[in-house]
Amino acid sequence: MRLVLDSNEYIKGFGPEETHPAAHLLGRISLEGKRLRLHVTRRIEKEVARNLTETQMRLCHRFWRALGVEIDEESVIPGDVLAKYAERGLKIGDALIAAYAESKEVDILVSENRHFLALSGPLPFKVLNAGDVLKIIARPT
Repeated sequence: MRLVLDSNEYIKGFGPEETHPAAHLLGRISLEGKRLRLHVTRRIEKEVARNLTETQMRLCHRFWRALGVEIDEESVIPGDVLAKYAERGLKIGDALIAAYAESKEVDILVSENRHFLALSGPLPFKVLNAGDVLKIIARPT
């Protein structure tokens, strides 16, 4: 399963909210790294770094390295795909993340962001919160 986690998932997961579903999701991803593939953009990395302490960010980088995550530059996002999400009313940062998720052909964009969760119409990926993703990956395959 291919995933993009919105920056807030990492911020909540590596931040002080140890009981937040995002923290449990990151732990589960660590255990199931072979079955789950994370995709991360430079924008997400920078947003996470702005909101975590230096120690928390080191843990996040260690997590990504352990999973073999490569940080993608925004140049991998096709302009027409980005424009499509901007036209659907997403702010540029959110449109970039949605376009990135589509361009990487992910299965799920994990976010608590109401703008993502409110997207109507068909999407090439699901938008789910961390708790719902935990329920999905906890199921036996």
